[in-house]
Amino acid sequence: MREIFYMKINTLRALVAGSAMLPVAAFAAAPAGTTFGEGTDWSMTGGTITHTCPTGYTCDANPISDTGFLQVQMTDGAGNSFFRTIVADGEGAGVEQFRTESFVIAGSTNGGIATQQTLASPDVPAGAGTMAAVSTINSGSFGPGAGATTVNLAQDVNSASFNTGFKYDATIQSNGDSVATLQLAQSNADTDYADNFRYDQNTSITGGTVSIDGKAIDIASSVTLRDNASVVIGDQTFGYTQREGNLMTAVTGGATLDVGSGAGSSITWTGASAVERVLVGQTMSGIGSFGYERLADVDAGAGNEQISTFDLTQATGLDTLGADPFSPALVGINFGGSLPAIP
Repeated sequence: MREIFYMKINTLRALVAGSAMLPVAAFAAAPAGTTFGEGTDWSMTGGTITHTCPTGYTCDANPISDTGFLQVQMTDGAGNSFFRTIVADGEGAGVEQFRTESFVIAGSTNGGIATQQTLASPDVPAGAGTMAAVSTINSGSFGPGAGATTVNLAQDVNSASFNTGFKYDATIQSNGDSVATLQLAQSNADTDYADNFRYDQNTSITGGTVSIDGKAIDIASSVTLRDNASVVIGDQTFGYTQREGNLMTAVTGGATLDVGSGAGSSITWTGASAVERVLVGQTMSGIGSFGYERLADVDAGAGNEQISTFDLTQATGLDTLGADPFSPALVGINFGGSLPAIP
């Protein structure tokens, strides 16, 4: 198992870069050449939905329609047939307060549905702020693989009075019975706060018995601290990571602590069943930096082994890793950088 625990003192901020050992599928997996949302191949005016057949498709010339409703059959160049349904309510012109869209494939071995639902609050009156909640489900032929399903939930809240916004994003992916992924992320628009959690699990079934063959966990949490004039005065970052079983990429190797109270201490994880790493780092304007790190292996039959250090001059660069069992990172953690936007 791997833990990365980072805490930087006056600005808790972690760069969350979603590089994935088990890539989470794209959230809006509509059929090739199409996308969710008005302004792509459909529009709505006064409750009337107008559909334009996407390039590469032939569409039923007489779709079923009513106020705020349209259903049309589409066929791609390979002969795959889709039923597309759109239900919308609100102002039209890209600002529906409610919209739900779905694609259902007909005659496919895997079957499947791709659907997205959006609930939005427009900026009325001007300056009141906005809110949008979007849920997306892709399964069967629209999923990341055979027997796979991806569910994504996202929320975006903006308040003009506070000149900031809040984003929340959750993704659950299941690839049949063998692989499961959960990813949660949240931040504000000013990148003063971000939190990211990712859990991957590999399982197998033998004779009706389910076994967990591997686990990977990455957590990053951060906040930026500012004074009354909005000037950054520090940062604080927290991270936690684990690797276990067949999701531990290096089972031979180790690490050495380079600075601080534990300088010179080393650890090996040859044959370890799980490894973990913890870091804490903080930086405050006019005071300096602080760093803490702990490394451990959990070796069945040999007990636990761990080393740790703290340093009052730097928040990062506390160790030297040999073969890295924690790579690739599911959630990147960096000190002193700006936070990327969460989708």
